[in-house]
Formats: sequence, structure tokens, C-alpha cells
Amino acid sequence: MAREVLIHNNIPSVELYPPRITCLLSDQDGKPIADSQRSLFVSSSLSLSEVHLKICDLFNYVSTKDTRLWCKDENNWTKVNNDIHTVRDGDVFMVEVKFYGN
Repeated sequence: MAREVLIHNNIPSVELYPPRITCLLSDQDGKPIADSQRSLFVSSSLSLSEVHLKICDLFNYVSTKDTRLWCKDENNWTKVNNDIHTVRDGDVFMVEVKFYGN
């Protein structure tokens, strides 16, 4: 991963240790698929929308249009709110994909 240059109080710094997150896919019932687990380094300067897009890209989804992002807090999955949630090292995210038909 390329390191990001962050600007804080007009002082540039290099992000040496970007947050490492774990990403999973969900099944049709909204439960995590264990063998889909992947790790991803993301910059702390990215918005949650950009992180969502990177996670979708990791699983070869070109758009976030038909997906929802969930984050695991202790033992519970909560739908990510872009205005509240920030990415932290060790976060676990699950992508729920809308399934059509069957």
C-alpha cells in the first residue's frame, strides 16, 4: 500500500501505520461467510464512503449501489452510519450484497 501524506494543522506528515481492517461478505441471510475474510490497509484520511468502495473493489464489486456496509462492535453487527463511524485499526466490516431473484 502506498503511504499517505496527511495534513494536520498545516503540518504534513507521512502515515507510517495505516489502519488494517478485516472484510467479509455476507450470505443471503445477512450472516458472515467465514471463508470470505480478507485484510485491507486503508488510510485514516479516507472517508467511510471511500473505504466502502475499496472494500467492494476488494471483492470485485464495481459499485456500492447494491451493497450495505456493516461493522462488528464486540459481538454485534451494526449498519455503518457514514456520519458517525470512523475507521480504526482492527475494525471488522461486512459487505451485504443485494441478491436478485431466486
